[in-house]
Amino acid sequence: MKFTDTGIVISVQKFSDSGLLVTLFSKNHGIVKGMVKGQKKNQSILQIGNQISFEWNARLEEHLGMLTISLEKAYSLLHFSNYLKILSITSVAALIGKMLKEKEPMNNLYNDFVNYLENLKSENWLTEYSLFELSLLSHCGFGFDFNRCAVSEVNDNIIYISPKTASAVSASVGEPYKDKLFLIPKFFTDRDHHASYEEIINAINITRYFITKNFFAEGLAKPPQASENFYAEIYAIVN
Repeated sequence: MKFTDTGIVISVQKFSDSGLLVTLFSKNHGIVKGMVKGQKKNQSILQIGNQISFEWNARLEEHLGMLTISLEKAYSLLHFSNYLKILSITSVAALIGKMLKEKEPMNNLYNDFVNYLENLKSENWLTEYSLFELSLLSHCGFGFDFNRCAVSEVNDNIIYISPKTASAVSASVGEPYKDKLFLIPKFFTDRDHHASYEEIINAINITRYFITKNFFAEGLAKPPQASENFYAEIYAIVN
Protein backbone atom coordinates (compact mmCIF):
# COMPACT_ATOMS: atom_id res chain seq x y z
CA MET A 1 0.00 0.00 0.00
CA LYS A 2 1.26 3.48 -0.80
CA PHE A 3 0.01 7.05 -0.97
CA THR A 4 1.42 10.54 -1.48
CA ASP A 5 0.52 13.61 0.52
CA THR A 6 1.76 16.84 2.06
CA GLY A 7 2.38 17.19 5.78
CA ILE A 8 3.93 19.10 8.66
CA VAL A 9 6.64 17.45 10.74
CA ILE A 10 5.43 17.18 14.35
CA SER A 11 7.87 14.65 15.82
CA VAL A 12 11.23 13.07 14.98
CA GLN A 13 12.90 10.26 16.96
CA LYS A 14 16.02 8.20 16.40
CA PHE A 15 14.91 4.74 15.26
CA SER A 16 18.17 2.99 14.42
CA ASP A 17 21.78 3.84 13.65
CA SER A 18 20.75 5.45 10.38
CA GLY A 19 16.96 5.70 10.59
CA LEU A 20 14.44 8.16 12.00
CA LEU A 21 10.86 7.61 13.14
CA VAL A 22 8.94 10.60 11.82
CA THR A 23 5.41 11.69 12.71
CA LEU A 24 3.60 13.97 10.28
CA PHE A 25 0.29 15.78 10.40
CA SER A 26 -0.79 15.35 6.80
CA LYS A 27 -3.34 17.17 4.69
CA ASN A 28 -5.43 14.19 3.63
CA HIS A 29 -4.46 11.33 5.98
CA GLY A 30 -4.19 12.96 9.42
CA ILE A 31 -1.40 11.72 11.67
CA VAL A 32 1.03 9.54 9.71
CA LYS A 33 4.10 7.76 11.08
CA GLY A 34 6.92 6.34 9.02
CA MET A 35 10.59 5.48 8.87
CA VAL A 36 13.07 7.68 7.07
CA LYS A 37 16.54 6.41 6.22
CA GLY A 38 19.54 8.70 6.35
CA GLN A 39 19.72 10.78 9.52
CA LYS A 40 22.43 13.18 8.37
CA LYS A 41 21.01 13.72 4.90
CA ASN A 42 17.49 14.46 6.15
CA GLN A 43 18.22 16.23 9.45
CA SER A 44 17.73 19.75 8.06
CA ILE A 45 14.49 18.77 6.30
CA LEU A 46 12.95 16.98 9.27
CA GLN A 47 12.71 19.95 11.63
CA ILE A 48 9.48 20.27 13.62
CA GLY A 49 7.15 22.65 11.79
CA ASN A 50 8.60 22.10 8.32
CA GLN A 51 6.18 21.32 5.50
CA ILE A 52 7.16 18.38 3.31
CA SER A 53 5.75 16.33 0.46
CA PHE A 54 6.06 12.60 0.97
CA GLU A 55 5.27 9.10 -0.21
CA TRP A 56 4.28 6.52 2.41
CA ASN A 57 4.84 2.90 1.45
CA ALA A 58 4.14 -0.31 3.38
CA ARG A 59 3.02 -3.85 2.56
CA LEU A 60 -0.04 -3.52 4.83
CA GLU A 61 -1.84 -0.43 6.13
CA GLU A 62 -1.19 -1.33 9.78
CA HIS A 63 2.57 -1.67 9.21
CA LEU A 64 5.12 1.05 9.90
CA GLY A 65 5.67 2.48 6.44
CA MET A 66 8.74 3.89 4.77
CA LEU A 67 8.72 7.59 3.95
CA THR A 68 10.29 9.24 0.93
CA ILE A 69 10.38 12.96 1.56
CA SER A 70 11.15 16.34 0.00
CA LEU A 71 11.04 19.79 1.57
CA GLU A 72 8.29 22.22 0.58
CA LYS A 73 8.69 25.04 3.13
CA ALA A 74 11.11 25.40 6.04
CA TYR A 75 8.95 27.24 8.57
CA SER A 76 11.33 26.36 11.40
CA LEU A 77 14.25 27.97 9.57
CA LEU A 78 12.23 31.11 8.81
CA HIS A 79 11.80 31.73 12.56
CA PHE A 80 14.98 30.12 13.86
CA SER A 81 16.18 33.35 15.48
CA ASN A 82 12.95 33.87 17.44
CA TYR A 83 12.97 31.53 20.44
CA LEU A 84 9.34 32.19 21.42
CA LYS A 85 8.03 31.46 17.93
CA ILE A 86 10.02 28.21 17.75
CA LEU A 87 8.56 27.25 21.14
CA SER A 88 5.07 27.96 19.79
CA ILE A 89 5.66 25.68 16.78
CA THR A 90 6.84 22.82 18.98
CA SER A 91 3.90 23.41 21.33
CA VAL A 92 1.32 23.18 18.53
CA ALA A 93 3.07 20.12 17.08
CA ALA A 94 3.12 18.35 20.45
CA LEU A 95 -0.57 19.07 21.11
CA ILE A 96 -1.55 17.73 17.70
CA GLY A 97 0.50 14.60 18.29
CA LYS A 98 -1.17 13.97 21.66
CA MET A 99 -4.75 14.98 20.88
CA LEU A 100 -5.38 13.49 17.43
CA LYS A 101 -5.82 9.87 16.45
CA GLU A 102 -3.55 8.30 13.86
CA LYS A 103 -4.74 8.30 10.21
CA GLU A 104 -7.89 10.30 10.91
CA PRO A 105 -8.20 12.92 8.14
CA MET A 106 -8.66 16.50 9.35
CA ASN A 107 -8.15 18.59 6.25
CA ASN A 108 -9.61 21.80 7.71
CA LEU A 109 -7.45 21.60 10.83
CA TYR A 110 -4.40 20.98 8.67
CA ASN A 111 -5.20 24.16 6.73
CA ASP A 112 -5.58 26.02 10.04
CA PHE A 113 -2.13 24.75 11.07
CA VAL A 114 -0.57 25.96 7.81
CA ASN A 115 -2.31 29.33 8.21
CA TYR A 116 -0.89 29.61 11.69
CA LEU A 117 2.62 28.88 10.43
CA GLU A 118 2.17 31.48 7.70
CA ASN A 119 0.90 34.03 10.22
CA LEU A 120 3.96 33.66 12.44
CA LYS A 121 5.45 36.53 10.45
CA SER A 122 2.61 38.86 11.46
CA GLU A 123 2.62 41.07 14.53
CA ASN A 124 -0.49 39.38 15.94
CA TRP A 125 0.93 35.85 15.79
CA LEU A 126 0.16 35.20 19.47
CA THR A 127 -3.50 35.87 18.74
CA GLU A 128 -3.27 33.32 15.94
CA TYR A 129 -1.70 30.81 18.33
CA SER A 130 -4.66 31.04 20.69
CA LEU A 131 -7.12 30.80 17.80
CA PHE A 132 -5.39 27.64 16.60
CA GLU A 133 -5.76 26.03 20.04
CA LEU A 134 -9.44 27.01 19.88
CA SER A 135 -9.69 25.36 16.45
CA LEU A 136 -7.92 22.25 17.73
CA LEU A 137 -10.45 21.90 20.54
CA SER A 138 -13.32 22.36 18.09
CA HIS A 139 -12.03 19.72 15.67
CA CYS A 140 -11.65 17.31 18.58
CA GLY A 141 -15.31 17.76 19.52
CA PHE A 142 -14.98 20.44 22.20
CA GLY A 143 -16.08 23.58 20.37
CA PHE A 144 -17.74 26.61 21.92
CA ASP A 145 -20.98 28.34 20.98
CA PHE A 146 -20.42 32.03 21.62
CA ASN A 147 -23.73 33.07 20.07
CA ARG A 148 -26.21 31.96 22.73
CA CYS A 149 -26.40 32.03 26.52
CA ALA A 150 -26.80 28.46 27.75
CA VAL A 151 -29.00 29.61 30.66
CA SER A 152 -31.30 32.31 29.25
CA GLU A 153 -30.94 31.23 25.59
CA VAL A 154 -30.61 34.88 24.55
CA ASN A 155 -28.03 35.84 21.94
CA ASP A 156 -27.17 39.27 23.30
CA ASN A 157 -24.14 40.41 25.33
CA ILE A 158 -22.51 36.98 25.65
CA ILE A 159 -19.28 37.64 27.53
CA TYR A 160 -18.50 34.64 29.77
CA ILE A 161 -17.59 30.93 29.48
CA SER A 162 -18.31 28.48 32.27
CA PRO A 163 -15.22 26.42 33.22
CA LYS A 164 -17.48 23.58 34.34
CA THR A 165 -19.68 23.22 31.27
CA ALA A 166 -17.81 25.21 28.58
CA SER A 167 -21.14 26.97 27.95
CA ALA A 168 -21.40 30.63 27.03
CA VAL A 169 -23.16 32.93 29.52
CA SER A 170 -24.60 36.41 29.10
CA ALA A 171 -23.45 39.38 31.17
CA SER A 172 -26.65 39.55 33.22
CA VAL A 173 -26.76 35.83 34.01
CA GLY A 174 -23.06 35.59 34.77
CA GLU A 175 -22.71 38.76 36.86
CA PRO A 176 -23.21 37.04 40.26
CA TYR A 177 -20.61 34.39 39.35
CA LYS A 178 -18.19 36.45 37.27
CA ASP A 179 -15.21 35.68 39.53
CA LYS A 180 -15.63 31.99 38.69
CA LEU A 181 -16.18 32.44 34.94
CA PHE A 182 -13.83 33.04 32.01
CA LEU A 183 -14.24 36.32 30.19
CA ILE A 184 -14.53 35.63 26.44
CA PRO A 185 -11.70 37.40 24.59
CA LYS A 186 -13.18 39.76 22.03
CA PHE A 187 -11.04 38.37 19.21
CA PHE A 188 -12.69 34.94 19.66
CA THR A 189 -15.82 36.42 18.08
CA ASP A 190 -14.33 39.40 16.20
CA ARG A 191 -11.25 38.32 14.27
CA ASP A 192 -10.51 41.94 13.29
CA HIS A 193 -10.16 43.01 16.92
CA HIS A 194 -6.60 44.01 17.85
CA ALA A 195 -6.03 42.17 21.12
CA SER A 196 -3.99 43.43 24.04
CA TYR A 197 -1.40 41.17 25.63
CA GLU A 198 -3.71 40.69 28.62
CA GLU A 199 -6.49 39.49 26.31
CA ILE A 200 -4.10 37.02 24.68
CA ILE A 201 -3.07 35.66 28.07
CA ASN A 202 -6.73 35.30 29.01
CA ALA A 203 -7.39 33.43 25.76
CA ILE A 204 -4.47 31.07 26.31
CA ASN A 205 -5.67 30.45 29.87
CA ILE A 206 -9.05 29.39 28.46
CA THR A 207 -7.78 27.07 25.73
CA ARG A 208 -5.09 25.63 27.99
CA TYR A 209 -7.66 24.94 30.71
CA PHE A 210 -10.04 23.04 28.42
CA ILE A 211 -7.26 21.16 26.63
CA THR A 212 -5.90 19.99 29.98
CA LYS A 213 -9.37 19.17 31.33
CA ASN A 214 -10.42 17.11 28.32
CA PHE A 215 -7.17 15.45 27.27
CA PHE A 216 -4.71 15.51 30.16
CA ALA A 217 -6.78 14.91 33.27
CA GLU A 218 -4.78 14.11 36.39
CA GLY A 219 -3.69 10.50 36.45
CA LEU A 220 -4.41 9.87 32.76
CA ALA A 221 -1.72 11.76 30.86
CA LYS A 222 0.59 14.71 31.20
CA PRO A 223 0.41 17.78 28.97
CA PRO A 224 3.28 17.95 26.46
CA GLN A 225 6.41 19.49 27.97
CA ALA A 226 6.84 21.57 24.82
CA SER A 227 3.51 23.28 25.50
CA GLU A 228 4.29 23.78 29.18
CA ASN A 229 7.60 25.44 28.19
CA PHE A 230 5.80 27.77 25.79
CA TYR A 231 3.15 28.77 28.35
CA ALA A 232 5.86 29.44 30.95
CA GLU A 233 7.65 31.83 28.58
CA ILE A 234 4.41 33.63 27.74
CA TYR A 235 3.49 34.12 31.40
CA ALA A 236 7.03 35.25 32.22
CA ILE A 237 6.65 38.21 29.83
CA VAL A 238 3.69 39.49 31.83
CA ASN A 239 5.31 38.93 35.23
